[in-house]
Amino acid sequence: MKNTKQRTTFLGNRTAVPVRTFKGAAALITAALLALLITACPNASGGGNTGGGTTLTKVVYLAGSITTGGNPKPHYWKNGTKHELPMDSRMTRGLARSLTLKDGKAYSTGYEDASGESYAVVWKENNVHWKSPEGWTFAHAILTEGASLYIAGKLKKDGLGEASVADITDKTRVRIAHLHTREGTEEGSIAYGVCSSPSALYAVGTIYNSDSSQTKGALWTINKALDKDSRTETELATGSSVHPKAVCLLDGTPYAAGRNAAGNAAVWKVTGTGSSAAITETELGTSAGSDATAVCTKDGLVFIGGMSNDGKPCVWKGKDSSFTAIQLSTESGTVNALYVFGNDIYAAGFLYTGGGRKAAYWKFTSGITPDSDAQVTVLTDNNAEAFGIVVTME
Repeated sequence: MKNTKQRTTFLGNRTAVPVRTFKGAAALITAALLALLITACPNASGGGNTGGGTTLTKVVYLAGSITTGGNPKPHYWKNGTKHELPMDSRMTRGLARSLTLKDGKAYSTGYEDASGESYAVVWKENNVHWKSPEGWTFAHAILTEGASLYIAGKLKKDGLGEASVADITDKTRVRIAHLHTREGTEEGSIAYGVCSSPSALYAVGTIYNSDSSQTKGALWTINKALDKDSRTETELATGSSVHPKAVCLLDGTPYAAGRNAAGNAAVWKVTGTGSSAAITETELGTSAGSDATAVCTKDGLVFIGGMSNDGKPCVWKGKDSSFTAIQLSTESGTVNALYVFGNDIYAAGFLYTGGGRKAAYWKFTSGITPDSDAQVTVLTDNNAEAFGIVVTME
């Protein structure tokens, strides 16, 4: 893929930022955004305006980190302007791992850390919305579903930490549900990604074992009331490198993305649940340098974001067991998050460019090919990385 054009835009504090348009890029949309095609992903929203004469502008939110003095600090960006997220005074490190919008407010989730002891945190714009009262907890994904707000990660209940989802709509009455019950030589579990259907939440993650070769990747479901008896667990793969990170639904069928037993980028299509489920694994990468970290659906296709075999930001598009790799840049980096907005798909991550690691996001349509339609915006902060993205009109 050749970078044939370059244009300059202004973000944040009016610092000039190059925006590269790759070969064959479509014209930018200047008319009103199309209505959202309904998906079952947590990373989708519709375009549009108020219909009452109010002029709205597109706003891109990113969540991630900026590393200073060797320690990452949680941040979010609004149209390129950075905002450092608060941490407890004794905490030295933190990450914002995921992002959503609720009632027009940006919520990001992640964790803060002191001496290796992490605490799950949810931020509402620039303020702490909720923090786990217990250590050794993590929040990796956040989801707005109707009027409810859910997170997924590793949370403690009755003193035990396991892969969890939690309803944090009312921060004074947080409801936590463990997705896995520890057995035998298992050493714990953690959820990394979450999405929803009309009746249930879907989460993916890892079940760790003292025998690392018996580490498992899992897909869990639970109803939105978080009833323990509604849980299902489906084993995706077994091996020390298995690491599912994201999940989305296409026509009600779950697709989970991550690393397989060989340590390569992979996607699992899951038909059915539990021991009777049919699992189709498709290897996307052919080296341990590849990774799959995000997934969404658009126009009847599955899009998976991550890193190619040679360490470049990449998306794969397709369905069932047929996927095409599309490299988004000739520079090193990765895609950590995907978001559907109107007629476009947005990807967020980082690039090594201009002598440093910088947060970046791309925009393309479902018609993207290996030779076309990727536009990238690079933020100016050094040692930065984006892990979450949402787009809206304000």
